[in-house]
Amino acid sequence: EWDRVYLIAVNNFGFPSGVAGDKYRSERWYVRDELNLIAEAEAQLRQLHMGSLDDYQPGSATTDARLALAGERLRLFYVGITRARKELIVTYNVGRNAERDPNQPALAFQALQAYVEQLPT
Repeated sequence: EWDRVYLIAVNNFGFPSGVAGDKYRSERWYVRDELNLIAEAEAQLRQLHMGSLDDYQPGSATTDARLALAGERLRLFYVGITRARKELIVTYNVGRNAERDPNQPALAFQALQAYVEQLPT
């Protein structure tokens, strides 16, 4: 535990939640349907290892990878906030394309903020 913990860049890019509008580092805008090519290739290889690609569904590995990343980032956020003894400082940024497509605060950050705002002062 620490007296003060800083959690920075807690936005929907660094801490995606799996909802529409979140951005993922592993998904490129120029790839069809913004598929996670690594996750899709791994899923295809697993299917080939089992003997056939008949059960492969394009996009399902991307969805699974999104949910796995969201779960891991939520776990990290929880670990970060529970390590603060006295002060917790959480920030987010809008990213490089703020004018065209700004990042939003992470959903977990928004929930934490709503909880803190309703606490008695």
